[in-house]
Amino acid sequence: MNRALWIGFIGVLLTITLSFTARANHIIGGHMQMTNVNGEPGRFLIKLTYYYDLDRGTQPITPRLLFVIFRKRDNQLMDSLSITTPITSKDNLTKVPITNTSCPTGAQNVQWGIVEYQREIRLDPSRYTDPAGYYLSNQDCCRSGGITNLNGTQVGFTYYLEFPPITGATTRNSSPQFIPINADYMCVNKPFTFSCAATDPDGDRLQYSFTTPLRGNVTTINNLYTNALIPGPFSTITFNGGYSANNPIPGNPAIQLNPQTGILTVTANREGRFIFTVRVEEFRNGQKIGETRQDYQLVAVDCPNNIPPEPVATIETYPVAADVALLCQGRTATFSAEPNPDLNYQWQRNGTNINGATQPKLTVDQAGEYTVVVSYKNNCGQTSKSRTLTARLFEQTVQLEQPTKTALCSPSDTVTLRASTLPVTYNWFRDGTALGGPTERNRIVNQPGSYSVEIRDNSTGCTATSNTVVLTQAPRPTATLTPTSGVICERDSLRLTAGGGATYQWQFNGVDVAGSTSTTLFAKQAGDYAVIVANAGGCRDTSDVLKLTVQPRIKPTMAPLAAICGTDGPVVTLSGTPTGGSFSGPGVSGTSFSPRQAGVGTHQIVYRSTSPGGCPGDTATQTIRVNAVPAIQLPSEVTAGTQSIITLEAVVSGNGPFQYRWQPLTWLSGPTQATATVTNPERDTTYRVSVTDANGCVAEATVRVLIRARLGIPDIFSPNNDQINDTWQLFGIEAYPSAQVTIFNRWGEVVFHERDGYKKPFDGLLNDQPLPAGMYIYVLKLSPDIAPLRGSVVLAR
Repeated sequence: MNRALWIGFIGVLLTITLSFTARANHIIGGHMQMTNVNGEPGRFLIKLTYYYDLDRGTQPITPRLLFVIFRKRDNQLMDSLSITTPITSKDNLTKVPITNTSCPTGAQNVQWGIVEYQREIRLDPSRYTDPAGYYLSNQDCCRSGGITNLNGTQVGFTYYLEFPPITGATTRNSSPQFIPINADYMCVNKPFTFSCAATDPDGDRLQYSFTTPLRGNVTTINNLYTNALIPGPFSTITFNGGYSANNPIPGNPAIQLNPQTGILTVTANREGRFIFTVRVEEFRNGQKIGETRQDYQLVAVDCPNNIPPEPVATIETYPVAADVALLCQGRTATFSAEPNPDLNYQWQRNGTNINGATQPKLTVDQAGEYTVVVSYKNNCGQTSKSRTLTARLFEQTVQLEQPTKTALCSPSDTVTLRASTLPVTYNWFRDGTALGGPTERNRIVNQPGSYSVEIRDNSTGCTATSNTVVLTQAPRPTATLTPTSGVICERDSLRLTAGGGATYQWQFNGVDVAGSTSTTLFAKQAGDYAVIVANAGGCRDTSDVLKLTVQPRIKPTMAPLAAICGTDGPVVTLSGTPTGGSFSGPGVSGTSFSPRQAGVGTHQIVYRSTSPGGCPGDTATQTIRVNAVPAIQLPSEVTAGTQSIITLEAVVSGNGPFQYRWQPLTWLSGPTQATATVTNPERDTTYRVSVTDANGCVAEATVRVLIRARLGIPDIFSPNNDQINDTWQLFGIEAYPSAQVTIFNRWGEVVFHERDGYKKPFDGLLNDQPLPAGMYIYVLKLSPDIAPLRGSVVLAR
């Protein structure tokens, strides 16, 4: 709501109400209720009902009242709204029914009129989410005068209702609703029962208690709207001495209010007019979610001891002793009491006076518990009440079971329709036309159409019609199952696929497989498989039976594999039984293993067999090791003189220990050691060493021992023409007729070169010019099969 709009509207209302009397004493009691509309969140019907004192009230009925919503947690104003009443003249009000019209008049009269305000509103659920909830209030003035237990006059009146947040489980909640009141008199020292009950549209648990009536902030008609905006907590009335909220009416035994039913019992011990408030709290799942209150007024008088006879209430057309009338749909029942011109009659439904029901007969069309209360017309006395007559709606229903199939699958097909089991007569209909024939609860039919059944209660003649079941004519489906043949591989399954229907049920060996209702089934056992399919109408077909066997797995073997020395080893042919399988693993190609492709290391070779029917077989495995061969480091040749001792050392790496074998044995000692010795060789000889490692792998290497004459190479000469060391003489060079001698200066330039023997020694001249003193580099290539000798010589001047 727009608060600015309502504040402006209140100013208009103030100017209107100033024309009313400033004093008011017309309110007997009343309550508010808040009902959700059509289950729509935030949409409510707000209704206030109060009772106008027609004997004492002088104030005109206020045409428009202000209602205000506050938040409970902090009394924050949320919304305000005005609600009107269609009746503004008290002379036009509907009166509260009076049970005993002959009793007191004047000060103790109970002529009360019913005033109602109601309006549909919409609250924004997003603003009403506080868990503590909210309260709706209307403040008015004033209570009727002459109240025995009330202290003061011109006492205000506050209508109060709490409601939960418009969210979650309470989004569509409706408040409790008090039943209409009776204008009953209490007779002093006579037990009196009065209903303060309420109903709840949501079925919530209700709890009743006394509470102090609320006074509020409105004290005169002049502050009816301004003070109505003042939030709670609201002030309460002040009781006269000896009275309280829990003891508003003195009595013996004391007044009691049943917290579960809202029934008040009291035996008043004095005359007077008494007010009290009943609070009904609303509980859901053990939690309070709301409350509303109603103020009541009861009058106690000293009744003469005139007690009319108890009226005899009966049901017309029923046996006299019958106390229950069954109301067929659209029909009524008539309750009767013996007519007596000296008596007043007041019929009650569920303990509440029925307005206008003051004749000996009553025609009813609502379920409930009915009684008639009688009193003398011409003198005051006590009342008498009849026994209770119950009107009960004929609520018997009949339900047609939905058949497992709703289609006739062939001209000769039938469907059995089944209705509820009841002590009634069954009349069957197809397309609205009676079928006649059997009247039992089951009916076998063979034609398409819309079927229903009507039941007739044999004792009351009441009827009820069932729901309808529609049968159609439909073709029978054709069940398919694929594959149509096959085997189940051991430790595997075979996928079966069905088609041709809307629903499926698989069978194994003629028995339904629980939970197997999809189009696929994975078969794991040998046996007979089939599928039952049904179309949307329930027509069924069963597939051909598929017989499946389990194919065992073949258990293959594989020949052991010997180790291989080196990646240059031979290709190994693989074999397994039974034949026809496949090999896999490093270095495997077809049925061959290549150590070169696999590389050094231990390798697992797998042989997988195949089984009949395309089933996979088991596998066999063997390992094969490709060992690394020993690595030998040995010079390719060694040059020595004839009178030399030569050491040959084979440096080996690999998987030791190693075994050695040198050949030939000529001039050689230590032929089984890593180091062998050649002593005084006489000619060039090639020696071969064979090395065997711990795995038996063998490697070989050779070294050639070259025998050459000894060569003397001076490291200095002085070409100064003193006939001493004038040339660089190489002693023994004549043994090498093909020798090549090359000399370089410090810059790498050739300053001397002689080939095919050293016939002309180096004399320190280049182009007949003396070379400068210094160090020179030489390279001696004695023969093609001897490695060059390199060194330096000093030229001195």
